[in-house]
Amino acid sequence: MDLLLRRQLDHLYDVARGFAVAMDAKRKLQEIAAKDLGGKPEDYEVANERVFRKGGGPGMSLARAAQRAIQLGGIYDGHELPKDINKFTVASATALAGQGLLAVARDNYPQDGLAIPTSPALLRSKSTSKLASIAFWIISDMPIPVS
Repeated sequence: MDLLLRRQLDHLYDVARGFAVAMDAKRKLQEIAAKDLGGKPEDYEVANERVFRKGGGPGMSLARAAQRAIQLGGIYDGHELPKDINKFTVASATALAGQGLLAVARDNYPQDGLAIPTSPALLRSKSTSKLASIAFWIISDMPIPVS
């Protein structure tokens, strides 16, 4: 495969992986807000490091949502993982479980027979006297060639 084409494909994989993980994180943040603040997940938006009700109203910081993810456990903190992810993603996500909101998603977008990568991401609240510091990682388990 032409090196330029390979690099372009790698970039597209990264974009698709990142988008799939971001959509999983957004969905989980909206669900946590709905559980805590009432309403339905689709009533909430995610922007400016907050999850808040559309049109104004209650909301919470991402740090608070990450802390709630740990308290809720299950799919929110990575103790329950999607069934369609590969074994490398399972290993990565399992190592991160319980540390914050864990977004794990398989890129299920059309690939025309190409490899389907998956990635976990973690939104973690570093507890101090205030919920302030957030870390967000997208960890790729698909090797990226370096030349």
